[in-house]
Amino acid sequence: PALQRLGELWNHDPQGILVEHRAVETCIRALTELVAWLPPIPPGAPTSVTAAGPDDPYLLAPMLASMVLQEQGIHVRNLGPSTPLETIELATVRYGAIMCSVSVGTTQARPCHAAWIRLADRLGANQIKLIVGGRGVGSLPKEFLGRARVCGSMIELGSYAAGVVGGVNSARE
Repeated sequence: PALQRLGELWNHDPQGILVEHRAVETCIRALTELVAWLPPIPPGAPTSVTAAGPDDPYLLAPMLASMVLQEQGIHVRNLGPSTPLETIELATVRYGAIMCSVSVGTTQARPCHAAWIRLADRLGANQIKLIVGGRGVGSLPKEFLGRARVCGSMIELGSYAAGVVGGVNSARE
């Protein structure tokens, strides 16, 4: 909520963009320091891909999702902001991911419904769990949302990931 309010400052104050960009930079530095405090990833840990979807310029959501997943013992490949859906799919295959978390931080005026559905279908065919979250999720096609896990918070993402990792570990035993 604080960053959302900062992001809206530009509507009322010409310094708003400056303040927002500095706040994001401060958050990135703090999160980078916090990563060192996370437990090490165990050998043979599953992999996940995180990214912000197309037209989503935000850095923090996929970075935070990466940290949440790493805390659950998952090796993470973060693709960053504004990632094409085709690239997200390619990365999940290349890195052998068991799950993929996509942040949708903006309301997409005309999301490419077919591309989102194709992503869900292809990941599902490869048994890759697809997770979406962010304030723009409601702009995605309902047919897509029925094929993905929608997480409303990082806490929910962590709980879901813990269950997925527990299932993977049980299957290995």
